[in-house]
Amino acid sequence: MKKYRKLVRIFLAVLFVGSIGMMLWQMLQYSVGQQSNGQAQMIAFGGTRSETAGMELFEIPEQTLPLAGTADPGTPMDEEAKFLSEVNIFALRQVNPDVSGWIYIPDTVISYPLMQATDNDTYLHLSWDRKKNNNGSIFLEHRNSADFSDFNTVIYGHHMGNGSMFGTLKHFRKQEYTDSHPCIYVCTADQIFRYRIFAVYDAPIDSDTYRMYFANWEEKEQALAHFLASNTLKTDLTPTAEDSFLTLSTCTGTGIYTSRIVVQGVLTGRWKK
Repeated sequence: MKKYRKLVRIFLAVLFVGSIGMMLWQMLQYSVGQQSNGQAQMIAFGGTRSETAGMELFEIPEQTLPLAGTADPGTPMDEEAKFLSEVNIFALRQVNPDVSGWIYIPDTVISYPLMQATDNDTYLHLSWDRKKNNNGSIFLEHRNSADFSDFNTVIYGHHMGNGSMFGTLKHFRKQEYTDSHPCIYVCTADQIFRYRIFAVYDAPIDSDTYRMYFANWEEKEQALAHFLASNTLKTDLTPTAEDSFLTLSTCTGTGIYTSRIVVQGVLTGRWKK
């Protein structure tokens, strides 16, 4: 019996030390991830070459691309959109050509490089500068067009315990939080997009929320009906199948992750940078 008790104590001690080690490791991952994203912000918003010291840089020529159209022609650019007009996507692409744009929700921690690879696995455990990190990156669905011209554009990010990445999305379940944070902004190298949040809900991983292709107008109307039927928010917005939509998605953080927290916005403004 004494031998058994001793083995139990040893097991519990090892378990305790292992738990502490895992906690410290996760804290280190959070810290490294924050440093990496801080570096991205310095580069994106006019940082000097010192921020890229030691990095392998790619030659990405600056170019002016045509504007595909506007959600509301003549709409003046608001202050938050003007803020994103300063983001230098070309400078970020010198560090990693996979940088597709920047995502920003005012008055939240969400202000990150937006990545896009040829699959949806690459940036689950890589930071924007392609270094291994459990925080991963915020990334665009690989099947979506990088110019945000699709009917439904999906962006993914981890639900981190410290609230970073897409850990903030859970707060949008509360009406008052969404009311005070109503818009999502995204910029690419040449355009700025504003989406007004109209739907928040939990969706199964095989939900029609993640559908990419629509054969006709009727299928788009069915998809929009699904968005609206799933919605748990009160809103005065009345989107139609003529609109374009942005879907932010993250794990719920409970169970076996068979569902996702979804925050959806409808395009209400688009401007040339």
